[in-house]
Amino acid sequence: MENKCKALKCETELTGSQRDYCSGRCKQAVKYAVKTGRQCKSCWKPTKPTPAMGGYTHLCERKRCIKGRVAQ
Repeated sequence: MENKCKALKCETELTGSQRDYCSGRCKQAVKYAVKTGRQCKSCWKPTKPTPAMGGYTHLCERKRCIKGRVAQ
């Protein structure tokens, strides 16, 4: 199984004790992308920002993503 960094544009493979991100910089990039609605918080795929009260929605409306969220 390939473990890749969850950043939007980073395709670095994770090694050792790294869990989700290859560096602190990638972690902050993903955190900002999720906050601004450019990346789904659940499936980690890029999304179009959808305005909501208090900011943007953090989850996408893809059928697979919704099924995955229900299963968790």
